[in-house]
Amino acid sequence: MDTQVLIVGGGPVGLTLAIDLGRRGVRCTLIEQKEAPQFLPKMERCNARTMEIFRRMGIVDKVRAAGLRDDVPMDVFIILSLADVDLVYLNLRLLLGSVDTLFPPDAAGRSRTDSP
Repeated sequence: MDTQVLIVGGGPVGLTLAIDLGRRGVRCTLIEQKEAPQFLPKMERCNARTMEIFRRMGIVDKVRAAGLRDDVPMDVFIILSLADVDLVYLNLRLLLGSVDTLFPPDAAGRSRTDSP
């Protein structure tokens, strides 16, 4: 086996590490115990920090394209029981608007969260 790094696990972290190392020219081998992707994946959504990493890796557009459509609500509910009223309800579209509103690109088209 001609590898510099052995990655154990083909979940979100292992796959991201394999892509990043490969882009940097590091020979890696990824091993996974499951034969095929599972019906319910481990990763449902990406937080802002994860998307920053994907943007630096150059795959953010592919990740967004593989995700839910922009019109699908990603609201947040905090509850103690399905029988009780919501403790907190956050309509993210109303609260945040778009990412470009929060982090407008500069004249060169770079976001404030991009690496120099």
